[in-house]
Amino acid sequence: MLEDLRFVLRSLARSKVLTTVLLVSLALGTGANAAVCGIVYALLLQPPAGVEDPGDLLSIYTSEFSGSAYGRSSYPDFVSLAETGVVRDIAAYDDDAVMNARLGSSTRAVRVAAVAGDFFGVLRMTPETGRLLQPEDTGTTPAPAVVSLLLAEFLGDPDTITGEEIQMGEQPYQVVGVPAANFRGLRSNRATDVWIPINAAGREDRGDRRLSILARHEEGAESFRETLAAISQRLADEHPSTNRGALTNEAAPRQLSAHRYSPRDPSAGSGFSIIAAVLVGAVALLLVSACVNAGTLLLSRAMARRHELAVKRA
Repeated sequence: MLEDLRFVLRSLARSKVLTTVLLVSLALGTGANAAVCGIVYALLLQPPAGVEDPGDLLSIYTSEFSGSAYGRSSYPDFVSLAETGVVRDIAAYDDDAVMNARLGSSTRAVRVAAVAGDFFGVLRMTPETGRLLQPEDTGTTPAPAVVSLLLAEFLGDPDTITGEEIQMGEQPYQVVGVPAANFRGLRSNRATDVWIPINAAGREDRGDRRLSILARHEEGAESFRETLAAISQRLADEHPSTNRGALTNEAAPRQLSAHRYSPRDPSAGSGFSIIAAVLVGAVALLLVSACVNAGTLLLSRAMARRHELAVKRA
């Protein structure tokens, strides 16, 4: 076997052009496959860093007037759902805000997530430094904040940033901890830098739907949907002006539904999955083409040596 290997290496060394073509073809095929599959995994399949048992996480949505089942929820609806007690672990977050964070002479634009309930408890996350937000942090002064490891490194030393005060907008916040390393939120298309307790003031409007709700339910999403349907009907009866109405049926309740958590926003529909499948299929064909080209080159080289090999056999 060692003699065969040495013979192959000598043959490749003598045929530099053939060897170069083979290596470039296979490198392009495997490299493109690795890159595209890595991107698809990161966008569709990779769970957020530091989240324990991400397969047990559920996302709860409120249907929209337009008919989409994947709308966001209001803070009063979240409170009503939490008060039913049907879900022990439930939290909500609003990650739309972008603010300037200032610590000393360092200033940076950051994406801020306001969280309600035991957000990090639902994620079952342990802090990298300090502690994480608790439900009782709402309304405390100074307001606590959890900053990502990347922002902590930008503002100073992650090991000593706990207890420091950062200014965001007109309000000071005290850094209480850093979440698990590389945790940048729950959406694949936006990275969160700071997490603060939600301010319930100004969120009394049940029709103001800006929250994404997370939960863990022992029985899974399927059995939970019947319970959510009953809660949706009750909220529609109690608050018809905000919890009723759809494009096809004005009397229909705004339906709450539970689905297995995904880092990709489901409101984007299946278009992204189709594009990802097309890309993976295209690079797979590229790899097959590279392998066929390599096989054809080796076969043509072997055919050119037919006379020589026949003489050797004789």
